[in-house]
Amino acid sequence: MKRIFNMFRQKLGKLMHLQDDPDRIANGYALGIFLATTPLIGMKVFIALGVTWLCNWNKAAAIVGVYHVNSLTAPMFYGFTYFIGSRLTGSDPSLFISHTVKIGSLVHGGGQLAGILAALAVGGLVTGIPAAWLAKKLMKNMILQHRNT
Repeated sequence: MKRIFNMFRQKLGKLMHLQDDPDRIANGYALGIFLATTPLIGMKVFIALGVTWLCNWNKAAAIVGVYHVNSLTAPMFYGFTYFIGSRLTGSDPSLFISHTVKIGSLVHGGGQLAGILAALAVGGLVTGIPAAWLAKKLMKNMILQHRNT
């Protein structure tokens, strides 16, 4: 856990030294944090690069934000977002895996996958919007404080 905290602190420290407008850095970071909460695994960085390019935000900050949910933090984080999303969507939080492969079990499994993705998406939105807002405020304040010292 200490290693994860130190890695997180190191990445934030690098953002403090970016030579860019604090709003652009904070917006990019907030976008990355928001995307990190979504179940768009494998596409988040590409989406972050596209949106930051369109909005003229800081790309490096967005990528750092995206990677705050990584292979070490993902199980805990996605478990939490799935729990929140399953409660809000009313989907069954338990998974059923059949021991035999039949067409009916494949259809049932596909239905479960849609429910899981919906729960992750809703949970990601519910946690991502306030997390992005908070990340933007904190990042901008941290940059301004760092530059004033």
